[in-house]
Amino acid sequence: MPRGPLNRQTARQCQGLCQPPKNKKPKNNTTSNSFNIQFNSLHHRASNKYHLLLVSNILFNSKTKTMAAILCESISKIIKGSCEACGAVLLFPCKACGFATDQLVGLCRSPFCLYLSVAIGLNLPPIIFAGMGSGIGGCSSASTWLNVNAILCAINMVAAAYISMKITHEQPDDSGNSAPFVGATMESDGNATKKTIVQKVMDTTLETHTRSRSLGRVKDILCYDPIVAIYIIIGIFFVVWQSMGIQRAHDADECGGELTEHIFRSFACGFAFICLGAMTFACSLCCLR
Repeated sequence: MPRGPLNRQTARQCQGLCQPPKNKKPKNNTTSNSFNIQFNSLHHRASNKYHLLLVSNILFNSKTKTMAAILCESISKIIKGSCEACGAVLLFPCKACGFATDQLVGLCRSPFCLYLSVAIGLNLPPIIFAGMGSGIGGCSSASTWLNVNAILCAINMVAAAYISMKITHEQPDDSGNSAPFVGATMESDGNATKKTIVQKVMDTTLETHTRSRSLGRVKDILCYDPIVAIYIIIGIFFVVWQSMGIQRAHDADECGGELTEHIFRSFACGFAFICLGAMTFACSLCCLR
């Protein structure tokens, strides 16, 4: 091979190829790093906002459901209370009719049926006469007599029913043969029947250990019962008030005579009750066992 400048140039090229390449300076990544940081921060903020929005939606839905449940429950309670009130109002006449029927059946079976019939039959008309004369004016004394007489007649009917029921009322320990465990079982029973108003009145008034429908019970009721004692005083006043009716009838004649007929009929029923009531009560006592 010829040696010359060509060979030197070739050697230089070979030397350059054989030398390792020089390290290149890295590119500046500041721009890309700042972009990544901003992107990450925006992504983090967006994710936080998404989570906050999701939590707020969950809370809003739960509150909405809770408010809807409370509203529906309140409406249901109002409707239920209204239905129960309407049912109580509608059932009241039926319950009153059933209660009155039961009491009438019991009174008809009692030995005081005749006495009660006389008491109701002779004391109810004066109440009707007082109602008929309430719209007629012109004589205050006659109207007052009719009104007071109507109140006394109502007391007579209530007292007759009370005395007859009290004498025939059977207490749980009347027989004296009930064992203690029987009473304990009845008290512990949750399905025990509730007492009626009449039974509560009979139990809360004068307590007597005598047998029902006996002369001993009659003696206790007529001599020691405070309600009967008050009624005896009212009965004496009733007799006096009937005597005053004659004078009130003359007063009604002077005022026009419109109330005279009502007064005469009223005190006629009153005197009939005084006579027949005592007789039928004595006959009822004879029918006791």
